[in-house]
Amino acid sequence: MYSTSSCSKCGYNRDRDSGIVKTCLDCFLNGEKLYIFEYGMPCKSPDEVIKTTMEFLQGKQDFGKYNFVSHNCEDFASYCKTGLHLCSQRESFVGTVREISEHLRGPGPPLGSLLLFPNFNRIRR
Repeated sequence: MYSTSSCSKCGYNRDRDSGIVKTCLDCFLNGEKLYIFEYGMPCKSPDEVIKTTMEFLQGKQDFGKYNFVSHNCEDFASYCKTGLHLCSQRESFVGTVREISEHLRGPGPPLGSLLLFPNFNRIRR
């Protein structure tokens, strides 16, 4: 059941609206602070960013189905700003998984070897 309360400024209703939506800044922030991300690369002008975003809203472009890993809100924002799918959250996650994997593997045998031969470390070389 949808809530009947919509924003008086933009008409956005958090319970009803989803996907790529146009809202006022208050609805976008939802009580949080505004952060500005510096991409460190050439970016589109504000007018170009708005044009790209409006093309998605109007159905002229399709961003694809939302996916936490490969098609998320950070991907969308970076695509509108730079034309590239960039996601620091994903890169951080992948790096963490890689570090854990390397830590588990360590200087000894690969993790798969330990699963197949649990007494591997007891064998003297």
